[in-house]
Amino acid sequence: MKKTITTILMLCLAFGLVAQQNQNLKKTSRKNKKTDWQTEYLSMEKKYNSTREAYQTLAKEHEKLRKKNKALEAKYQNFDKIKAQNKKLKEENAKLKAQLDKLKSKDKKSKKVSNS
Repeated sequence: MKKTITTILMLCLAFGLVAQQNQNLKKTSRKNKKTDWQTEYLSMEKKYNSTREAYQTLAKEHEKLRKKNKALEAKYQNFDKIKAQNKKLKEENAKLKAQLDKLKSKDKKSKKVSNS
């Protein structure tokens, strides 16, 4: 009878230890789940931060390019004005050249008349 009681007590103790270990495993698995969730959250936060930094870098580059574009547009507008002025000056130069040619031909004619 003593052996039976001792065996029953040993079995109860063994089941108690198994139950305790099972509870400990459940607690650690909950902690691991929480840790997994935290790890996932941290990785998502890192992705978000890197994406935000990349966006900010692109925004800065966009701003620089926009400023360069404005400067080039201003230069191009000045270039168009200068081109128009150049065209007018070429036309005026052509008129003056035509007048000069007329004067030269008149001068040649007058020299021929005076020489003869």
